[in-house]
Amino acid sequence: MANLEDVRKLLPEVRSELLGKPNVVATGVGYKVSAGKQTEELSIICSVETKKAKQALSEREMVPPSVQGVTTDVYPTGPIYAFQDPTGRFRPAPGGVSVGHELITAGTLGCWVKKNDKHYILSNNHVLANSNDANIGDRILQPGPYDGGTVSNDQIATLSEFIEIKFNETVNPCQFANGAAAVLNFLARMIGSRSRLKSVRTQA
Repeated sequence: MANLEDVRKLLPEVRSELLGKPNVVATGVGYKVSAGKQTEELSIICSVETKKAKQALSEREMVPPSVQGVTTDVYPTGPIYAFQDPTGRFRPAPGGVSVGHELITAGTLGCWVKKNDKHYILSNNHVLANSNDANIGDRILQPGPYDGGTVSNDQIATLSEFIEIKFNETVNPCQFANGAAAVLNFLARMIGSRSRLKSVRTQA
């Protein structure tokens, strides 16, 4: 069974060949699905506009069952389009669009995941958890606040959990840096900005 690094290295070598198939719209790495259930076998996934019966395809048009010893899988996604404006309001909201904790500017929705039969959105700590300053239950907006999202109209989720960022830092003794941060934070409050600066000294 192929490991993840092997499959990742192989994909760029065979991507052009697979995308040359008339029905293939994207390629990636994932777990093969068999009889409607996900297996533990890593495969090269070929997204197609529609999944057609084998007898309706010529040999040239068919995705081979394996490439250089790595199995393939075909998944019908339909046509894939690039969004012109990821800062807009999307329902349902796909990966790649603007999202953010109610007190940040904006970030990017990474993807949807399913855990214990519930669906969650996944992104970076600084996007959904305000760089550790969030509380469980805080509101998540789509689009993010900077892109026009508001608490009253655009809440898409609530924060359920996050992995804390471990900063390698010490208290900064530099009075100039501390003073500059204080002045800029004061100005931010005056203009209604919810972003704040913190002076830290990082370890090399």
